[in-house]
Amino acid sequence: SLGGDIYRSLLPGKTFAYPPPPHPTVQHYPDPSVLLVLLWLKPRKKFDGQLFLTYLILYALGRGIIELFRGDVSRGYVIEDFLSNAQLVSLLIITAAGRYYYRFYKRARLLSYKRAKKL
Repeated sequence: SLGGDIYRSLLPGKTFAYPPPPHPTVQHYPDPSVLLVLLWLKPRKKFDGQLFLTYLILYALGRGIIELFRGDVSRGYVIEDFLSNAQLVSLLIITAAGRYYYRFYKRARLLSYKRAKKL
């Protein structure tokens, strides 16, 4: 890995039992995409909290995808070689945020329908 090459060049002759973890900025790769989606969604938002819930869903989705490529066995697996701890947390966040998103969206549609009906 690039991180391992950098460590080896800084410490010649030093051997590592485990390769250094990938560079921490890798986890920020999805952030510009998430920002663009949120900026696009802001003027179109239908209910309070929509941007926050969308952020949670998109961040957890991006984090789960990044975990597929990390190859970092030391972080642990819930299901061996299939589902890491971070991916499980991402699935829980996506599930919870998606549930609230659906509930609030449904409530906002009902309220707008009732308001339109009164006019």
